[in-house]
Amino acid sequence: MKLVRPVRIQVAENTVGSSLNPFTESFLRASFDLLSGWLPYTAEEMLAKYREKDSSFRFSLTVVDERIYVLFSLPWLDENGQLITDASIACTPVSLLVGLVFSHDREVIADLALYHLAAADMHNEKIRAAFEEESDWLYWQAYIVDELFLLDHEAEKNEEVLIYTNAYTGRDERQNGIFRNLMNLSESFFAREKSEITLYSVISLDPDVACYGKDRLNEPYIYSMKDEPARLRNAEIIRKLGFTPLKLETDEEVEDGSLLWFAWKKSTYIDLDPIS
Repeated sequence: MKLVRPVRIQVAENTVGSSLNPFTESFLRASFDLLSGWLPYTAEEMLAKYREKDSSFRFSLTVVDERIYVLFSLPWLDENGQLITDASIACTPVSLLVGLVFSHDREVIADLALYHLAAADMHNEKIRAAFEEESDWLYWQAYIVDELFLLDHEAEKNEEVLIYTNAYTGRDERQNGIFRNLMNLSESFFAREKSEITLYSVISLDPDVACYGKDRLNEPYIYSMKDEPARLRNAEIIRKLGFTPLKLETDEEVEDGSLLWFAWKKSTYIDLDPIS
């Protein structure tokens, strides 16, 4: 068991309970505009929820080395595995966390997204079916959590799961610690304000595809064995963040290897501050 202090990084806004200031609201709005058509709510509906301090719509803004890290979460799947499209519904089993990194000139240079849910909800067949329907990668990530962490294990209330669906940093920014910061901020987003929490995390090691900036591709991306060096490089990068690379075994012939390489981590955060 890894016992560590929750990541403590100075933030411009608290995750819960703060009023939006113009600086933070401008970056939230820019994030919502960028993701327009993908999020189930309009930008105005989203901003209204964060202004209301709705506990199901949480956010943080962190400035590190003149880069602005914006993270926000929202209800995503209900107990029947259905996408939440009514912003008035709260406290759903699965939430979505999105992280975007802006440069000093407000250009998006990195992104991250993950699903967050209680470990006990991993056994909800309708939620698992929704994961399976979304992608083969998500199916195997859920499978890995079950096989490595939850098999023959009765999940406790303080055990939660993070399933990363994408994490991309522009080529020019990869030596600046941005990916590490995004991952740390994602964990601390859920560990903050809790006295103890165990997070089970899983991520695919396939190269993610940029959908913005100068790295953006103009043609469909096709995964293939040519990506194997990138997967091995990603394995070494993720190992430095405490993850364990995992290559799934298969009896079937694999042509592109896109569903074999993943990484997992178990982290237990405890509040080491003395009780006042």
